Amino acid sequence: MAKVLFVDGLAELEKLEQQAGGVKFKLFVPHAVAQFNKPLRVWSTRNGVPMVIVGTVDLVAVAKMLPGEQVPAGTVTTTYFKI
Repeated sequence: MAKVLFVDGLAELEKLEQQAGGVKFKLFVPHAVAQFNKPLRVWSTRNGVPMVIVGTVDLVAVAKMLPGEQVPAGTVTTTYFKI
């Protein structure tokens, strides 16, 4: 199972992405709600906040987007993520 990290914003997520050396996926979940206990689940609802998830086989990082932040380039929109 991959190590899961939660960060405050996209700036921290970008640092982790650079350190990971080869992010395999970058997902944007609009209006997301997360269940942080195992298994990790992030899914789109009407009342949540946007989240971006990046990951490799060994690392998954989840960041809530702050108001005014733009979705990172190369991000695929999804409505559900589970690990």
